[in-house]
Amino acid sequence: MHLNEEELTELETSLIKFTEQPVSIDQYNQEMKEAEAEFDKGECYSHDEIEKMAKEW
Repeated sequence: MHLNEEELTELETSLIKFTEQPVSIDQYNQEMKEAEAEFDKGECYSHDEIEKMAKEW
């Protein structure tokens, strides 16, 4: 799976939010549900894919 520009922006925004302030338990639970749903749909990267991507950074 490869991210398009919009998905990359969303990921960056999520990471920035993560570093700015703690989230509530409700927000954490919601984010976990969303992540699990993405994983269940196969929207994830393998370890090898991540290693290849990291080499391009």
